[in-house]
This record gives sequence, C-alpha cells and structure tokens, in this order.
Amino acid sequence: MGSVVKVPLAGGPPSVITDTAGRFDWGRDGTIAFTKGITVRGSPIWRTNADGAPPERLTEVDSTDHAHGSPSFLPDGKSIVFTILLTPIERTELAAMRLADRRIMRLGISGGGPFYADGFLFFSRSDGTLSGVPFDPSSLRVLGDPVLLLEGLTIKQQAAVADLALSPTGTLVHLSGDAGVQLTEASRDGTMRALRSEHGFYRHPQVSPDGRRIALSLASDIWVYDIAATTLTRLTMTGSASVPDWTPDGRRIAFTSVLSGQSAGVWWRPWDASALAERILTEARGSKFTPAMDYVITTMQESGKWWLRAVPLAKESSRQSITLLTSEIPRQPRLSRDGKWLAYISEETGRLEVYVQPFPGPGGRHQISSGGGVEAVWSREGTELFYRGGMALIAAMLQTNPEFQVVRRDTLFTLNGLAGDVQAGYDVFPDGKRFVFPRIVSTSSAPVVFTGWLDHVRERMAGARN
Repeated sequence: MGSVVKVPLAGGPPSVITDTAGRFDWGRDGTIAFTKGITVRGSPIWRTNADGAPPERLTEVDSTDHAHGSPSFLPDGKSIVFTILLTPIERTELAAMRLADRRIMRLGISGGGPFYADGFLFFSRSDGTLSGVPFDPSSLRVLGDPVLLLEGLTIKQQAAVADLALSPTGTLVHLSGDAGVQLTEASRDGTMRALRSEHGFYRHPQVSPDGRRIALSLASDIWVYDIAATTLTRLTMTGSASVPDWTPDGRRIAFTSVLSGQSAGVWWRPWDASALAERILTEARGSKFTPAMDYVITTMQESGKWWLRAVPLAKESSRQSITLLTSEIPRQPRLSRDGKWLAYISEETGRLEVYVQPFPGPGGRHQISSGGGVEAVWSREGTELFYRGGMALIAAMLQTNPEFQVVRRDTLFTLNGLAGDVQAGYDVFPDGKRFVFPRIVSTSSAPVVFTGWLDHVRERMAGARN
C-alpha cells in the first residue's frame, strides 16, 4: 500500500492524489481506478480523479467472493477489466465492468492482473504464465480460447499478478523467477532467520503468549508452528479460515471462517485440537480479546462500512456491545496487554495513520505515526507500539503517565513482507526483541526486455478467435 502521486512532465513539485492505494490505473478522462491495498473480504475497487477527489466505491463485492483488485482501463476509458479474488483467496477470476451501469461481467477465465492491447486481453496465473485471449472491448466479450504466451514470470501469489509492463509501441518488460514467502524471524537490528525453508502463502502470524508457538494462515486454513520442535500442524480443515489470534491464556486460537456452509464468523479451538471448533461470533471478522476475556474486539461490515465493536464474549452476559469506531476500511485494532489502550488506523487526514485511544473510553485519541502508518502491534510492556511505515518497521516509544505522548520513533528494519488486512501481517515476540513475518523472497534476475512483443503475439494468436 502506498501513494498515487502525479508530477508535471514540464517540471514542478509532485502532488499526492491518494495516500491509500494499491494497484491502480489512470483512464483517458482523468478517472483513476484503484484498490486501497487492504484486501480483506469485501474490499472493492475505488474511483477518484487526477485532482484528488474524495474516493468513491466503484464496485460492489458479491457475498460469495473475497475482494476485487488489479483494475485496468479499456481503450474507451469507460470500462475496466479487473480481478475477482475468490474464496479461498488463492483462486482468481477475470471480470469486466462498464462504469456507467457498474454491472460486473464475469469472463469465465481464471487469472489475475488483466490488461488489454491490440484486440487481446492478457492475464497471468499463479503458475508463472502469461496468456492472451481475443477480446471485444465494446461488448466486453471473450472471442476465443486463451493461448499461452510466456512462462517463468515472477508472480505475486495472492492475486496472480505478474511483474511486467507493456509499452504503447509493443515492448514488454518483465521479471522472471520465483517469488515466494518464507516464515521469517527478525531481530531489531534487521538480522533475518528463516523459521521454515519451505515457501508457502503464510499470512497473519501470531505468537502465543508464552512465545513458543506461532499460529498462522496457510492455504486458507489455520496452522500452528512449534518453534522448538520445528513442526507445522494443521488446526482447521475448512478451506476458508484466516486471521488467527491467541486467547490471553494461550489455550485457544480464534479465527475467522465459514464452517459447515454457515455465514462468516469468528470461531475458536484449543491450539492442540483437543476439542472441536466452537463459533463465538456471527457476521464478524478478526478478534482481539480483553485481558479478562469478557469482551472480544471485532470488525463487522454493515451498510457498506466497517464497524469496530467490543462484543461480550459470554452469551448469557448482561453487558451490551460497544461500538468503538466506524470507517470505510478495517481499523486493524490492537489492544494493549493491560487492556487500557486501543491502537487502530484511520485515514481522516487523507493518509492512513496509527492512533491510540483509551479503551473502552472515554478519552481523546493520540496520533502515533507521522508520515503514514498501518498495522500497529503493542509490546508486552505497553511502552512501545510497533507499526509499518511504508516498507519500514517503526517502534514508537510511548509515555502514558502523567500524560500520553510519543517520546520518539525509531526505524528498525525493512519489512519486506505480506501486508495485513483486518489485523497486522506480523507479530512481536514477548521479549520485544524479535519479530515474525511472512517475508517475500525472490530469485528474480534482471528485467527481461522483449521488443516487438505484440508482433510476436499476433503470430501466436492467429487462429485463436472463435
């Protein structure tokens, strides 16, 4: 996640269009279609313009899908092609939409990162291939069968997006090689150690309260990694579980899932699988428990917004749910270990920043980050709040008495890992000296330049039309 910035070709200072963008494309009339870089379930494609108008939703995500991503304009500037991330999110499908009616047309092709040129729709797949198919940008119809064009491309696994660019003259530039994810431990000085040599789509690692185990998402299920034994054990077998979190007593792992055909919710299960999973919240995503485990802080999506609520854990409790915040994006909440302070993100200034406020309130909020920040994680003592600022992991030293203030901010190391969504994509060990995150590793070599690539495509695609 980063900024979309425009710079005058004739020279002059850059100006920020939006500070909360992932992949984006700029249409002929100045419309900019983009994602917000946080691909939680329900994340749509957004629209702004070159003047930085307030973003508005461009797509609505079907309840059976996960999110939308990788928008690309067609030549008329009035339609887009994009990727639908399915559930489980390792699967992707191509789609198209006219901006006028916003009706989504599924193209029936698996793949990601679509773009159009010279009568063909090109797309990549998670196996490192790039294919093309004849396509009519007026009717938004596929006119033939896909043809394999390139192999061995570097792929961003979650959305099957290749690292490439096509020039208006038909020259293609791409990266080749494997890009994988390693479960990695890092010290404060940036020293890295792979906890597992095997690559996998690891996400949302969470360290147990005693520091001995790590719960994580892998292949759309929850797994538990035992650090001393170096074993990785599967906890769920639903094919749709994510966002794990340990209970404060370290006995259970909560996770967001859809089980037995039911709607999304938060479940928990003993970390050693000694009992079956039990549903504790309905229509909720993510979980952070209060120290006494009387409330669980979770995110609920209603009326197109994300609501951050503290929900009583006991079903027979007379306590009421507490609405903490609402936003267009998930707040990535994190509660301090003593349960007194709630960290979260907000884009009220036009840039995502990390804030802290008393929990459950009342009291004012305090901005922690400066120059952008997401994915806040507390140290065990509550004296430091870590967050991701761009590609860097930053430690903010805090003082809470006699008044709350940020004492200083220290940049620790480059956090080249998969970003979080509902919660942070990394975690800190109880000693506050080590971190765990899914590190992106690549064997990519120098960029490959293929001049006259479109001419080559025309020859390869001859006869592909129906």
